Amino acid sequence: MARRMDEPHVFGPRPLAGFLSTMCGDGADDLLVAAGRGDMVAFADFYDRTVHAVYGLLRGVLGEAGGADQAAQRVYLTLWRTAPWFDPAGVSACSVLLLAARRELVKPLRAILAK
Repeated sequence: MARRMDEPHVFGPRPLAGFLSTMCGDGADDLLVAAGRGDMVAFADFYDRTVHAVYGLLRGVLGEAGGADQAAQRVYLTLWRTAPWFDPAGVSACSVLLLAARRELVKPLRAILAK
């Protein structure tokens, strides 16, 4: 049965902007900039703020705990590796995080389509 457009979605009735601000909160950009300078404590704080939402998103789409765990690890590894080039003037830390999560969600689909 198709879901109606006015029904709440996985994240509830909040718009995406509300979800992003709830997920990252204030200071997320500063934390990712500091992580780009090698500050592991700042990256750990960013991780602690966002991991539950990211894991929930990955688990909701992938449907299995093991796959979601591995995908979340790859998301944060990607962020750690690319943090030195993060520029909050161009994009927010939450946008970068969601883009990395999206890439992990698309990988299984690409593998299926490649067969």
